[in-house]
Amino acid sequence: MPETYVIETDRLKVELPTATMSMTVTDKVSGHRWEMADETFDEVVLERNGVVTTHALSESSAITARQLGSAALVLDFADYRLQLILVVEGGRLDVQMSPGEENQRFKIKGLTYPRPFKLAQRSDAYIVAPFEQGMLVPGDWDDDASHGGPWQFDDEQRMRTYGELFDIDVSWWSSHRPTYEPSLVNNMLMPWFGVVDEGAGKTGASFLAVLDEASWPDTHLWLKHPKGGPTTYHLLWLPSWGKLSFSRRMSFHFFDGGDYVSLCKAYREIAEARGKCVTLRDKNEQNPTIGRLVGSVNTTFGFLSRSYKSFQHKVNMSFEEGANRAEAFSKAYDLRLFVNCRSWQQRGHDHQYPDLVPPAPDCGGPVEFDKMATRIQKLGHVLGLGGDNYHDVSMESPLLEEATLLRYADGTTNRRNFWASGPTSMLCAGAVMKYIRRNFEIGRVDYPPTKGLLETAHMEAYWIGNYVSTYECYDEDHPMTRTMYWDAQREIFQYINDKGLVLNNEHPKDWAAPYFYMALTRQRRKSVYGYDRSGDLLAVPVPLWGLVFHDCLITGGDNALLQMMNGSPPQISLPDPQEDLMVQVRTQATLQAAVGYEPMTAHRFLSDDRRVQESEFGNGVSVWVDENEKRYRIRGVDGIEEEEKEAVVIGRNYY
Repeated sequence: MPETYVIETDRLKVELPTATMSMTVTDKVSGHRWEMADETFDEVVLERNGVVTTHALSESSAITARQLGSAALVLDFADYRLQLILVVEGGRLDVQMSPGEENQRFKIKGLTYPRPFKLAQRSDAYIVAPFEQGMLVPGDWDDDASHGGPWQFDDEQRMRTYGELFDIDVSWWSSHRPTYEPSLVNNMLMPWFGVVDEGAGKTGASFLAVLDEASWPDTHLWLKHPKGGPTTYHLLWLPSWGKLSFSRRMSFHFFDGGDYVSLCKAYREIAEARGKCVTLRDKNEQNPTIGRLVGSVNTTFGFLSRSYKSFQHKVNMSFEEGANRAEAFSKAYDLRLFVNCRSWQQRGHDHQYPDLVPPAPDCGGPVEFDKMATRIQKLGHVLGLGGDNYHDVSMESPLLEEATLLRYADGTTNRRNFWASGPTSMLCAGAVMKYIRRNFEIGRVDYPPTKGLLETAHMEAYWIGNYVSTYECYDEDHPMTRTMYWDAQREIFQYINDKGLVLNNEHPKDWAAPYFYMALTRQRRKSVYGYDRSGDLLAVPVPLWGLVFHDCLITGGDNALLQMMNGSPPQISLPDPQEDLMVQVRTQATLQAAVGYEPMTAHRFLSDDRRVQESEFGNGVSVWVDENEKRYRIRGVDGIEEEEKEAVVIGRNYY
């Protein structure tokens, strides 16, 4: 067997030495040579007769290879019951890892191949990953920018000690880990990441790594960047129901030159081919509420504050007061509101879910809610409900049923989470449609009898919370692989769309983009040790989501400057918005009306600290923002002066 196998096209040359399995890819156009790291991390995880061991591919004692012409290579690892297929076509390298026979005595528990390609420790070399709106990590970034680690604090030994004490498998491939998520889950908003080296060759080089759609649900990206670098990553192929189960596929697209914008545009073409890019114009044809949301002003009415965390129960406003605030706004301003109602449920937000109805009696109950909705809609505003997530279930909910809970591989259920309602468990997506239909169509049939939300609230939009989830369920009545879990959620989203409602979501993924009108696109932030809140920015936020999907979903922004840069709607608080803020809100609404249906065609950083940036849209509109000086400039929109202005920025806003 040759020491090194070579496959190539006119564009690419791939070399694979079986002694190390660290391939190199030479881009014949750019001249750049991409070198795979020699480092291995749990490359092949095997379970033989109940004993788990980890191996490197190069350690196999039974490697056989077949060259299929000049552009394809098949390697079999008989002792691992694993096959690797490499195919090059033009500037693309396809990689497939396929299991052989798996049974109760032999299982492949996980894979982490292909290994990472090396990234130079320079500021002009970087990786981009679709965590939240998007994250860029320069090769020499002078701060820790790691994300997606399988163990808290990246401390494997600490977690393994916990596992020994409580008899829980904390391994990254485990189907039941002692964390909020029942296992590691898919953590990318889009199924790709990219690497750019602007200093490579004469014009730079880049690649786009894209997951096969069927492989994406069972994949987790672990990005590691200690202060100053180097940057590395591991793509973890997760087991499906305890074993590899099916082939895992991905493609590397190599480019001469390129940057994060060009990578986004390359992925957009792939997303279009996969049917994900239903534009807002097309969605408006199906539901004209979309057209009324473009150019509107977002406001949130929070009616009831109730929390077991702070032992609080407080009426913030009645339903009648909500209608009064909307009417007062209409008298003062000729702008359309999108009113997002929160904490309207019988006990407030996150309480007794999924038992939501009737609307909070303390705030006026179903009769006053109906009146409020009617008054707001007669004013021409759009009414939305911030509803349940049909994911968490309160342990005090009258609708709690053991039969509908998400069940782990060992037969247990979640009892760890603690939100405003106190202890909660998790519902399985395959068992929750009856709760949704009950809340929407039926209401309460016991005391007090109440009609469903479609009649009582007659809302036009619905915010379904922390929901685009990727779990497995081992309950024998509703078993779910991660792929099946997504399919169950598709049915839920389609049901809500079929009721004439437009959907918003807290944590989007692009497979769900056709069902939603808006996606929460916030910056990736560090967690705050010991607290349930977000902290400082993680690396460099970059609008990857907007560059791919701006014309398909309304985007968001953490504050007014970023809302403008993203072409997002403005957000205000009623009843008494600041007058200087309202001047800016009108500008933002005019901007969003101008670019709401347009693709984001370009984005660039204009300062070394990447705090001055500019975006461009398909109709030629451009937005320049300076986050340091809190200033902005908008060009190309009728009715907006083009000079630089000072922004009113009030805290962070996610919705």
